Amino acid sequence: MLKWTKRIGLGLICLMAVLLLSGAAYQFISTKIDESTYPPPGSLIDVGGYRLHINCSGNGGPTVILDAGMGCNSIEWTLVQPEIAKFARVCSYDRAGNGWSGESSLERTSQNIVEELHKLLINSGENGPYILVGHSFGGPNVLLYASKYPKDVAGVVLVDSCHEDQFLNMPDLPQSFLQKLLMHPNVAPFLTSIGVTRKFRLHPFTSEAFENFSPDIQKTYFSTMTTTKYTRTFTQEFEKLKKSLAQLKDGRSLGDKPLIVITAKKTFYPKEFTDKLAALQKDLVSKSTNSKQVFAEHSGHMITREQPEIIVEAVRDVIAK
Repeated sequence: MLKWTKRIGLGLICLMAVLLLSGAAYQFISTKIDESTYPPPGSLIDVGGYRLHINCSGNGGPTVILDAGMGCNSIEWTLVQPEIAKFARVCSYDRAGNGWSGESSLERTSQNIVEELHKLLINSGENGPYILVGHSFGGPNVLLYASKYPKDVAGVVLVDSCHEDQFLNMPDLPQSFLQKLLMHPNVAPFLTSIGVTRKFRLHPFTSEAFENFSPDIQKTYFSTMTTTKYTRTFTQEFEKLKKSLAQLKDGRSLGDKPLIVITAKKTFYPKEFTDKLAALQKDLVSKSTNSKQVFAEHSGHMITREQPEIIVEAVRDVIAK
């Protein structure tokens, strides 16, 4: 009986090893196919041992720089960038480890992200002044950039941005067991490395209004969201979010630089959460003496997908000022 138990145990171990190796091979081959099928639309620029992807179009200044939310990349601006390009120079980019950009050994905090963006803009020859547009986690990044390099910034647009105080006195949102796994800095990259994320399409950012992208864009976007590099970076950004927001507390105000705060109205959070979130959004307006708040009445958090025209008009408004 003991021999049979050992044989069964050994058999299960061998089966598990075969499944893991098969999953890893599936992930590796699929990633290589995606890299060939979906090449970067922009340029890869060296910023000190690794390259960042930047995609620019249009003419006219000041140049508009687009920074996507956490878990998203330059493709997120697909419905926004072509419209801005009709009247201004506009660049979307991928933070290190996202999209087509290489990974960085630096902590995934706003401070390091800002320095990387600064090097990217210099090395790519995209000169200021800039209008910075940040969605969600991109908001703190562009505010910190404006604080560190005020002479390079002509204006800011915040798209349902994070706020540096959002973790203070805010109720925790309920998360399912699966959601917690997909955000875990060790578990999530492992699941991706063995092909689970890809096979079962386990990605939290393909649910909200993802269908507003064309089928081809959806395929391209999904290919960038199922790499082990991406999952590792996304979970690191999430893990360091509190530190990133704390870095913003030491930043200076925008003074009288034009600022437009775009706030989503269609939310599904508990009332206690939405009330405090609304107050934080209103507080963002106070970061400049030349500011206003605009509401995206028909959008949830992904305004970039649901009401991209509001972002385009906000950029046009800031340029006019």
